[in-house]
Amino acid sequence: MQFCREGVMNGTRFPLGMAISAGISLLVLILDVPLLIAKPSKPMPAPTVVPLAEESEIQDTIPCVDGDNPPTTSFSWTGRGGVVVDVVATKGKSGTFTVSEIPSGAGILWAYMYEASWDQVHTNTASATFDGNPLPAVLPFDHDPGWGYGGSTFYDLCAYRWDVTPFLTGNGNYTYSVSALGRSCGEALVAIYSHPSEPRRQIVINDGAESLENASSSSNFADIAGDSATLFLFTQAGNLSGTAELISFNGKVILGPGDVFHGNRGPAASLFELPVQCISGTNTVTCSTDVDWFGWHIAILETYGVSALVTGGGWIPVVPLGSADKRTFGFNVHSEAGVTWGQLQFNDHAAKMKVHSDTIETLVVHGDTVADFSGLCRVNGMYGYGFECEVEDRGEPGHGRDRFSIHIYDADGNPYYSAGDFLGGGNIQIHTSAEGVSAMAMPEPRMARGFDVKPSERQREQGYTSPMTSLGDSIWAFYYTGDQGLYGVEFDGDYFYVTGANAWGDSNMIYVFDRDGKYVREFAQKSKNSELGDWGWWDLAYRPDHDYFFGSDDSMITAFDKFGNVLYKFRGPHDVGLGLAWDGQYAWVSFLDLAIVKIDTTGVVVASYPNSYLIFGLAWDDASPGNPWLWVSVLGDTRQPNRIYQFDPIKGEYTGVWFEGVRATPGGLAFSSQWDTARAVLFELCQAMPDFVVAYDLGPIQRTLDATVDIKPEVLNLKSKGRWVTCYI
Repeated sequence: MQFCREGVMNGTRFPLGMAISAGISLLVLILDVPLLIAKPSKPMPAPTVVPLAEESEIQDTIPCVDGDNPPTTSFSWTGRGGVVVDVVATKGKSGTFTVSEIPSGAGILWAYMYEASWDQVHTNTASATFDGNPLPAVLPFDHDPGWGYGGSTFYDLCAYRWDVTPFLTGNGNYTYSVSALGRSCGEALVAIYSHPSEPRRQIVINDGAESLENASSSSNFADIAGDSATLFLFTQAGNLSGTAELISFNGKVILGPGDVFHGNRGPAASLFELPVQCISGTNTVTCSTDVDWFGWHIAILETYGVSALVTGGGWIPVVPLGSADKRTFGFNVHSEAGVTWGQLQFNDHAAKMKVHSDTIETLVVHGDTVADFSGLCRVNGMYGYGFECEVEDRGEPGHGRDRFSIHIYDADGNPYYSAGDFLGGGNIQIHTSAEGVSAMAMPEPRMARGFDVKPSERQREQGYTSPMTSLGDSIWAFYYTGDQGLYGVEFDGDYFYVTGANAWGDSNMIYVFDRDGKYVREFAQKSKNSELGDWGWWDLAYRPDHDYFFGSDDSMITAFDKFGNVLYKFRGPHDVGLGLAWDGQYAWVSFLDLAIVKIDTTGVVVASYPNSYLIFGLAWDDASPGNPWLWVSVLGDTRQPNRIYQFDPIKGEYTGVWFEGVRATPGGLAFSSQWDTARAVLFELCQAMPDFVVAYDLGPIQRTLDATVDIKPEVLNLKSKGRWVTCYI
């Protein structure tokens, strides 16, 4: 039987294949979650030679086969790819593995061949061949001695494994052989591959060598989400003699009693696939037998957890309705593998009350339209409050359909404040794992139709970039774990400037990174509302001719230098300038699904364009083909939470061109033709765990010359009879 997943082991990405042979006790737990985790508790083998178990692990006495050596955790895995397992149930110590479920183009990252032997001692070495390649002699990586058949027979169950990664090239048939040992009942091949088409899952592997008769053996898995799952078990050396055998999960019998371990895969080998329900925390699988003496080899628990991402922003009205009295909100709440996190901000402008939370404790999704989340919050900067929110995603658009409500409690649990209504503007999105939504890590993006280009010299030289094949390919990214409240990004040609709410500090911050994503320094935001209890600046805009930035956390737009000093302010068109861009003469401002507005630095509105998308960031593009463009990051629909749209600033409308960003909550945008001097690059701050900045390739640089606006000597835009004429150099 074969099954597929992708993984990361000990920090390394790989496609995961797991094959177990006779006598090897291996327990594997697969979780559908996107968090990259590696938690080895028992060392996995070296690249080619598997070391002998530590001396402290070798038992000097001869116990009975009473469940004394259950499988224990070897590693945890999460990633995008798959596991291929093939077991040959044979006593001949040679045969052919068949691999058939690895996708075309997948990378083989990890592959091992397993052998088990019932022997008189555990000090014998074993050698093998794989696909004609000799493998080194190795000692058992685990063993379990014991007397079976009522104490009349002694065997030491020994488990061996070899690294065959260099020899596994994909699907096909692979012959093998192992050296003469004691009694064996089969061999196994495990291959781990990576491929972007696979879902992201977590695998926890428990392995060892468990010899069992007239007893039970239990193996535990810690930190598991309470989700439905499928349990796979593999044993060897079982026969038709048992009558009281059973398999239980968390104390509940799921198979048996009866003759359970009877070689359903061939001579003396069994593989089971059983539906189970996990609990949050530690889960336990138990194998029990009576007169049958066998070895336990593998158990796989694959959960189908409801990983969820709930996002929203907008406002709910008050009576009487007034723009100054809106109750605005924004939130993003994530739940993966039993871990919940996120942020909430709510402002009641009439009551002059600001609520902020970076401690989201619960998220419950009811179907696909209603979700509840709760946690701790600050009210006007003061700690000691709790909150509960209920949100409804009733369709598109969110105005008049979606609903938001919040209830705040004091330290004693007494009601303090409540508000709720249908949205006057904005949108709410509920995404679950059934839709393929993953908010924990950055997968390869899905591509929209675009122009084909070749990678630039910089991309070819840097190993961490990938060639572009379509508009919006992600080519590079960097993470920052020092602040889990990052929102905006800007690039000045040399450094990245990233806004952070600094939830656990005293001030909202600007973090500075060099062009390779390495942390350089930080400074505090000094705007009026960039203080404890507020999110501070979101999207940023850079004005290169004066070498300073714009940011906004209220109705004012703040100009500040590269050390956070406030230079001046001017009033913006919205309650908050959530999205900001600078075109060389004017600022462009957006707030959720309100209009995209062009203003000068005194606050005078130059133009206003309708918009129905939930905008999180803006970026001015003066270098990609066909420029100028305004790029817009948008909270998308239930299939894809992050979309990047192209907006024509000349016509004042969307062009119909868009691409899907990485699967995370969108944030601010920045554009550069200097990070890669041959390519136009768009940067996005993506809100996940951790938050990260990703670079999208927009194509080759094509400069537009403009003669109508005297902004910089090297800029020239040509206009004839009200129409723009674009020249490329």
